[in-house]
Amino acid sequence: MIEMDPEIHIADLRGENLEREVFPEEIVKVLENRSEPSLSEEELSLLREYQLVLSAELKLEDRFSTPKYFIGFDLTFLRGEGSELALGGGAVFLVEGNYATPFGLRLRLIKRQVALTKIRFPYIPTFLAFRELPTLIALYRIILAEPDIREASERGELIVFIDGQGIAHPRGLGIASHFGVLTESPSIGCAKRKLWGRFKNPSPGRYEPLLNANDQLIGFVLRPGKSKKLLFISPGNMITPETSLTLTLRSVEALGYPPTHSAHLLLQKVRRELTLSS
Repeated sequence: MIEMDPEIHIADLRGENLEREVFPEEIVKVLENRSEPSLSEEELSLLREYQLVLSAELKLEDRFSTPKYFIGFDLTFLRGEGSELALGGGAVFLVEGNYATPFGLRLRLIKRQVALTKIRFPYIPTFLAFRELPTLIALYRIILAEPDIREASERGELIVFIDGQGIAHPRGLGIASHFGVLTESPSIGCAKRKLWGRFKNPSPGRYEPLLNANDQLIGFVLRPGKSKKLLFISPGNMITPETSLTLTLRSVEALGYPPTHSAHLLLQKVRRELTLSS
């Protein structure tokens, strides 16, 4: 029996002030009062301090039960209405099997959710969460409206994979870690490019440790199969570097790629359909 992909649901949140639902007032003022595309050193200093405060709240240990659901998140950007828009995509998988065993997991795609939002913050390296996190958290809350998924989250049976960095970040708080602290959820960063740390180039199908300047383990660099592309995997929150790698490896074994790539494929499809209809 051929399983059909679940229907795609799109939530239009362009009229929502999502930043106020995510960040404290002093941060919201920086994000909203954008007369210039760049930020002053004083504003950047405030954002850095906020990141350092949150990074102190990270729990880099496995604080979850046997996973029942994986969610992969990714974002893409559009131009429209004189401002920049974001499409956030979430791919939800039902998890079956034992992640401790190689090739022990089966992942079944059960939900595809997209959110369309307005972006108010420019792209600035190491401050990605202030640009993308409001969309991701809004998307996450929509998905948690499903009772079974919400209850699994409350029991610690849901793992979130985000296209971006976890602790492999100059202040230890990439977007996956920022997300994990604010939502109090186990999260993993799966980035396509290195932001922080050093590593040896892994051979095909292998991985190498990602280390910071003090030789501390902050993640792993994986070369899936025969691919020339690398995955930079680091814990977001409530999970260790080693378990972050294991769950990503099991996902790649089951799907051929991490859950974040399913969200990427979802956004490509929606973007094409929006282009054709415009």
